[in-house]
Amino acid sequence: MAWDDLLLPASFRGIPFFVESHEKNGGRNAVSHEPPDRESSFAEDMGKKADGYSVRGHVLGDTYFFIRDALVTAMETKESGVLIHPYLGFIDVQPQGYTFSEDTKEGRICRFELNFVEAGDPSIVGDAFDIITGFVGSVVAGIAQVENAFAVAAVFSGLPGFAITSSVSLFQGFITSVGNSLSKFALNIEELPTLLADLADLDLNKRSLLLNDPNKLVQDTDNIIRQLKDVVFDEKLADTETVDTSKDKPAKIAIYDDILDYTEEVDDTSSKTFTVSDSSGDLLISMATKHPFTVDSKIEVSSDGALPGGLVAGISYFVIEITSTTSIKISTTSAGASISFTDTGTGIQTLTYDSLLDLKTATRIRELKNGQAISRMIRQLALFRVSEAAADITFNSIDAGVGQRDAINDLFDEQMSVSDIDDNLFQALNDQKASNVNLIPNPSQSPGTIKVLDIISTQPSLVIVYNFYGNVKNEVDVLDRNRIMNPAFVDGEIEVLSFG
Repeated sequence: MAWDDLLLPASFRGIPFFVESHEKNGGRNAVSHEPPDRESSFAEDMGKKADGYSVRGHVLGDTYFFIRDALVTAMETKESGVLIHPYLGFIDVQPQGYTFSEDTKEGRICRFELNFVEAGDPSIVGDAFDIITGFVGSVVAGIAQVENAFAVAAVFSGLPGFAITSSVSLFQGFITSVGNSLSKFALNIEELPTLLADLADLDLNKRSLLLNDPNKLVQDTDNIIRQLKDVVFDEKLADTETVDTSKDKPAKIAIYDDILDYTEEVDDTSSKTFTVSDSSGDLLISMATKHPFTVDSKIEVSSDGALPGGLVAGISYFVIEITSTTSIKISTTSAGASISFTDTGTGIQTLTYDSLLDLKTATRIRELKNGQAISRMIRQLALFRVSEAAADITFNSIDAGVGQRDAINDLFDEQMSVSDIDDNLFQALNDQKASNVNLIPNPSQSPGTIKVLDIISTQPSLVIVYNFYGNVKNEVDVLDRNRIMNPAFVDGEIEVLSFG
């Protein structure tokens, strides 16, 4: 192992940067006493001098300014924070000052010098860590990495019109999913007009941005996703949506469900079970999960019973129409007539197909990869923003907050498991997971934990609440939490908040 393999990635308050060189100063605080009219002097040791650190480094890339601005915010934030120093490890420091410079000739880079002084005993770094600033930094840095990864993964130049149109349609689907989300919630009419205007602007310019300025396309998409949590009032929903493992899901989290559903990772396994139905005389094939097919994809069918009428095992069928993300129509020839529906068959029906990379033309392969890049980009932006929303919510209990956090982090794990993920994006997703653990639920809000009471004999809710808390202030919470319709007659198991 080379010496530089042992160096840590540098960051301050969670904001990453590259280190070029550094200096450390320290020593003892010695005060020299020089009495008047004396030929001698003496030095008094006043204790250890606080260590000082000067770090010279840079941030770079097409979107380096996001990280630059986050680093400036970190340096101007009150109180100490954690400096992860490549050579010296984790240090609790107080920022003193900074300078940065940019050169048009050099481009895509900001060079800077950061100055810190030791904040205290390094053994209490964990206690002094600036959780909130670190969280904000991880969101900002993460979104910048999403943009960088998309710029590499999605390539649109030189593609024919149909391949561009399929990518544009994904953004149309995103816009539709945002509209679906807005239709489900009570909205803040003061915040809504800006969001609707930005949504209309994206709808108008999506094709042009896709071809001419994909970075701005990502930024505009993120701007819309970011605003969702601000336009919805913090009402509660039942536990039936995507990001949820607990009751009373906050609307500021649930509003992202339609986007997360829409961008769910395509299942690219080589076989799927299916059912068939009659669609205006045509045979419609439906699957339980999203399919990876495009027009002209080839499939074969089999059954452990009898195949539906019109289907034959051992021959290739062509996909001629994508009717939804989970259903298709097929033909015996490319662009041919749809197979007609006659019956549903018996037993379990299975279709098999070539892997995603076995598509027949380079254009189709690029079309598919661009589609994956778009869906992942939208999904990753939504995950960073739903994390931001969750960190600002006062949950009904610690249990509820932890449940939502774990569900969100499971979706981060899903994105991190993608085989061709960019290394920097992987690290940004992992950093955000860690930040979520620190701040969801927000420690400053100190919600209680859930305790289950078993009410053996029927009692009024006021009596139950008074016996448990010593007062009746939490009666409304108990009634709402357990959806009690008649407060005069309560029995069986109920949930209450415990603050002990």
